[in-house]
Amino acid sequence: MTSKTQTLRFLILSDTHGQDFFDDLEGESHWKQGDMPKADVLELKLAIAGNHDISLDEDASTDPEMLQTHRKVVSMWTDDAAKAAGIHYLTEGFHTFTLNNGATFTIYASPYTPEFNNWAFGYPRSDNHFGPLRNSRNRAESSPAHDIVMTHGPPHGFLDSAHGDHLGCHHLRDAVREARPRLHCFGHVHEGAGAQRVDWDNNSLKTMSASSPSLESPLLLTLENGQNCYPDHTVMVNAAMVDSRNEPVWRSPWVVDMEVVRN
Repeated sequence: MTSKTQTLRFLILSDTHGQDFFDDLEGESHWKQGDMPKADVLELKLAIAGNHDISLDEDASTDPEMLQTHRKVVSMWTDDAAKAAGIHYLTEGFHTFTLNNGATFTIYASPYTPEFNNWAFGYPRSDNHFGPLRNSRNRAESSPAHDIVMTHGPPHGFLDSAHGDHLGCHHLRDAVREARPRLHCFGHVHEGAGAQRVDWDNNSLKTMSASSPSLESPLLLTLENGQNCYPDHTVMVNAAMVDSRNEPVWRSPWVVDMEVVRN
């Protein structure tokens, strides 16, 4: 860590599907990639919706009663009480955060996944939904435009295998390959839980760890500048906490230490 950077610890989890896994967690930032958990005591909690969060998808509100419910639920995630608790409900787009210690990081967030069974936040697989992310990289810069990409669904070919097929989005894969964030976290495909380091130029993958059998042994990744050098590498984390039947399998959450800019 240099004088101009700060190491932050991030706790990443997704797809809890109503299971209450944690009572006491430590870290600066808590991310959730859809299917919302209870808030905890971390300084900053970043949340996006997932395909089961129908009440958060305005486009899924097909009658006045559903629309009223949508507005109430969004208000719950964005009102003064949520802000006071450090909760930030992220809609699709680019976001920048500065913590109390002066550390700053940028993130692209999206709850959208390819259409499936008329769930929330769906788009046709043929749509190039992630064009803004793909076009965000400035090749003249020595650091990524966005430190982190946070989506509910995986990119095609990365931690997205289920039932003998890759279920991730081709357009998201192409966008992440072009933007080259240091970290991309997601969930959705429960069977794909794990972490990989992608070497874009050599088109190779390295599995970084396996799921731990106990929540008492979190899976720690340390992303220092020398280990995760932009623009060559991106670390992918599928943080799904339940199995294909939405049953808890006691996977560990992912804990990521990453250097970010300090103001």
